[in-house]
Amino acid sequence: MSLKGGIKTAMLREAYNGDRLIDRDPLLEINDNFIELLAEGHKQREEELNLKNKRLKRIWIRCQ
Repeated sequence: MSLKGGIKTAMLREAYNGDRLIDRDPLLEINDNFIELLAEGHKQREEELNLKNKRLKRIWIRCQ
């Protein structure tokens, strides 16, 4: 936001037609892709831990 010369100006990084988004900021696309990758990694890690826990439970049951 600029306040030079008593004029208040705001620069939007996206374009809207009324309340409809018509041009999305490319940085938001990158951010969304990054968040998806993080979520995928967390999901994969959770699945790996679940498999490991199941294997350990089977081994523990056999040893009793």
